[in-house]
Amino acid sequence: MKTFELSRFESKIVKYKELYIDGIKNLTCLSKCDCHVEYNDPKLVKWIGELLHNFQNNIDLIATTFDEISACYYRFLVKNQRSAINYLYDFLNDNGFLQHQVDASELVRILFRARSQGDYAPSDIKEFFHIPFTMRHFVGSQRFSINGQPLLYLGSSILTVEKELESSFEMLNYSAFLPSYSDTHQFKIFDLKNSIDYLMTNLPGVIGADIPYSYTENYKPRFEMEVRRNILLQICSFPTEMKGSFIPEYVIPQMLTAVLKESGFDGLTFPSTKCFESLVDNHRFSSHHLNFVFFTKYSVKDSHDLGLLDKFYTFTNDLSGTIEIQDVLRSIEDAFEVNRRDDTNNSDFILPLVRAKLQIEYLQDSTIDTVPYFSTPTGIVELQLYKRLADLMLEKIIARVAKQRD
Repeated sequence: MKTFELSRFESKIVKYKELYIDGIKNLTCLSKCDCHVEYNDPKLVKWIGELLHNFQNNIDLIATTFDEISACYYRFLVKNQRSAINYLYDFLNDNGFLQHQVDASELVRILFRARSQGDYAPSDIKEFFHIPFTMRHFVGSQRFSINGQPLLYLGSSILTVEKELESSFEMLNYSAFLPSYSDTHQFKIFDLKNSIDYLMTNLPGVIGADIPYSYTENYKPRFEMEVRRNILLQICSFPTEMKGSFIPEYVIPQMLTAVLKESGFDGLTFPSTKCFESLVDNHRFSSHHLNFVFFTKYSVKDSHDLGLLDKFYTFTNDLSGTIEIQDVLRSIEDAFEVNRRDDTNNSDFILPLVRAKLQIEYLQDSTIDTVPYFSTPTGIVELQLYKRLADLMLEKIIARVAKQRD
């Protein structure tokens, strides 16, 4: 927000570079931080100290990275978009970014999508899929988008979907998409998550459990790439000050999207730029704030990429009334129990239930305005879709077990 008084985005990047570097220079060791009362393991203090030392000894790397990404934007301004995209490709390729992708197993999770209520059938999953090819003129400019190209945008929670749409329960219909591991295990999904933040979240538990993870051996060799990736994420996530026919903050993320599609990726994942301060007491491992973008393949005869749609188990929210957490967990446990009694390989159906159970447990103690998350209309919709997931996975497991016995 300290850059909002500047009228040009290129000036904002320069200012943010200065703020970023000043922030690094002013970081202090963990032993002098207020949080040291909670995080006082000597091994953790030493590990964080080594990371801090590495940051403060690499100011030139940080400054150069900002300058390189800024140069991409300048090329867009003074030359043309193709020149800028080619420059960004070289930057990503030379720094090994194009080899960094989400492990396919991470995709085996239920993802959500919503649409404003209107004159359409809310039970038809195609109404929640990407904008039809015949209506590509409705494709708007989004942070990660390609002009005129319908893409599929999904969120890792109902809360994320509502925030991205800047809407609420009363105005929306909901759906869910579960990637089929058998169909998506070869997907290339670019990982733009905040890896340094993820590291800081997990590190106390890793070191507290005496899991060997040396800074010098395990992290230092990756330091340069992680810093560069973090800066790219920060610039791609830059808050918008004004929205009009042209949004300068969207230029670099949109060109990144184009580079990834041209490089054979199937999509990308990135953290939401929306504010989640209203959600409190969620477990630090909860990944409720992620967005996923899947690229589509054009069809001459169909209005949608049906090949992509077939790679998902899909659900619309046709349940009503209150649902309790235990109702969903019980349905998940029923599926686990059937699986335990047989040696059939049901991992395609069990893994998404494991992830769903963990996500429910990570959010069950969180609140929004003092109301438990899963008691809010937002949380209830999420539980209803988890229940549909559990019921379908149980049905699939029972059918596979029966087929194996025949």
